[in-house]
Amino acid sequence: MFAYIADCRWLARSNCIKRILKNWDSLKLHFQLASSVCDKYLARELCRMYSDPVNELYLTFVLPVLAEFERINLLFQSNHADHCKLLRELEDYTLTLLRRILYPKYVNLEVDMSSTMIYLPIEEVDFG
Repeated sequence: MFAYIADCRWLARSNCIKRILKNWDSLKLHFQLASSVCDKYLARELCRMYSDPVNELYLTFVLPVLAEFERINLLFQSNHADHCKLLRELEDYTLTLLRRILYPKYVNLEVDMSSTMIYLPIEEVDFG
């Protein structure tokens, strides 16, 4: 059975995130003003979310990951996809994800994710 487009729309979110990040300061200011002049729950929540730098950091981190995922997802939608190329793309994507958080010497396709010594210190993580 095929998924309805609304069920898989999350697969194409990088453009939305890109626009949000580009306009982050304006959106933050807008919702600060909106939450101060009206008593709306949504305005207060959006103000709180845009005022939290962790949310901006999260979106900055996830944007390139999601954009690459969308590119690979499009390859899988092709009617004439090369299965060997798809496998290489998935392997490269996996390694790219691992390189963002692990020491290079531990980046391969055989990773023990439960080993705490393989993770980069937080100040060396590539947040985008």
